[in-house]
Amino acid sequence: MLNKLPLVLLALLRATPAAAATSYDLIESHKGASFFDGWTFAQGYDNTTNGDVVWANSSKVAYVNGQGKAILKVDNSTEVPYNEKRESIKLYSNNYYRPGTVWVFDASHVPVGCSVWPAVFTQGTNWPEHGEIDIFEVVNNDQMNQYALHTTAGCVASPGSGGQTGTQGFAECDQNQNSGSGCTVRDVDTASAGKGFNDAQGGVYVAAFETDGIRIWFFTRSKIPSALTADATTIDLDSLGTPSARYNAGQGGCDIEKFSGSQRLTLDITLCGDFAGSPTILQQTCPALVTPQTCYTTYVLKPESYADAWFEINYLNVYGTSGSIDPALSVNGGQGGISSSASSSRPTTSSAIGSGTSTARTTSTTTGNAGNALPTQTVSSASRVKYWFGGAGWAVGLAVVVLAS
Repeated sequence: MLNKLPLVLLALLRATPAAAATSYDLIESHKGASFFDGWTFAQGYDNTTNGDVVWANSSKVAYVNGQGKAILKVDNSTEVPYNEKRESIKLYSNNYYRPGTVWVFDASHVPVGCSVWPAVFTQGTNWPEHGEIDIFEVVNNDQMNQYALHTTAGCVASPGSGGQTGTQGFAECDQNQNSGSGCTVRDVDTASAGKGFNDAQGGVYVAAFETDGIRIWFFTRSKIPSALTADATTIDLDSLGTPSARYNAGQGGCDIEKFSGSQRLTLDITLCGDFAGSPTILQQTCPALVTPQTCYTTYVLKPESYADAWFEINYLNVYGTSGSIDPALSVNGGQGGISSSASSSRPTTSSAIGSGTSTARTTSTTTGNAGNALPTQTVSSASRVKYWFGGAGWAVGLAVVVLAS
């Protein structure tokens, strides 16, 4: 028995994911006049969710206001002719991020309204093999956010002994189960989305993507920890308390390194589509459609439908280490950047479809305040494939393919 004991211990060690860091350094910051640096604007129709929008890059849908806050919105000034689609926005981060990355998203207003479908999420290059993390996703007038993971078979949601404050929905993250809902957790805070979020002057979402699990926190404005600020150079996850949603990587949970590849952050607002436009979903928080009414004819044609369909973002910070940005997948090899509100920048048109060849450069590092090595710059490019799935948790959705540069 004594001779076998080391083998048992070794097996247990191999089954337990390595502990992730608790503190991370600021590696990228989007705020002020330079908020839109480091993003790619999607172009063309929303053929990923069948949404009734065309992705645009103009002051109708993206700008920085006089208070230095980034506005991402649906065009609410144009009368749309029948059979045409309304302009809206979709942003892809130029960088892909490995485990050991934390995203902090501070907004004072999120999109709300019948037919409106906003989302803040991440995805890998091949979907669902490389996973998807839904950080913020609601439809219509819902006021409680829903978190989700989308993966292949074998990943199961498990909050573990650490717990979570949200309510567990589907536990199976497999995209082929439960009509593709993924493994869902619903926030219990009525200020986590929609009108409740906006009436409370917004709040902060923190999403930690680590080898030992994925955790997401939500803090309404009055309860934001004092350490979470736009200028914070480090983040200590241990100080944030119990997360709203927790996906552990231990036994009985989800092996993050197996089911998730490097992730690209995406922000968008689509309209109607397979999720928000479903009559059964729509009537949960909006007037029921009466034949021959459709989501499109009732809302999309009318600009007044979208008076509240906008994000107002105070900042979006990314924390990590020197290994957080994946240079092989990121645009120009990936580059962390700390933007300044005094700098001058504006959105520039960049197609989400294209191809390129790869060149590689070396990576140099410095040391951040949390003791982690930080990236300066590496440059290369690689072709990528972008997929998107909607309908997290409501058992409505469609998997489709979009090629991205």
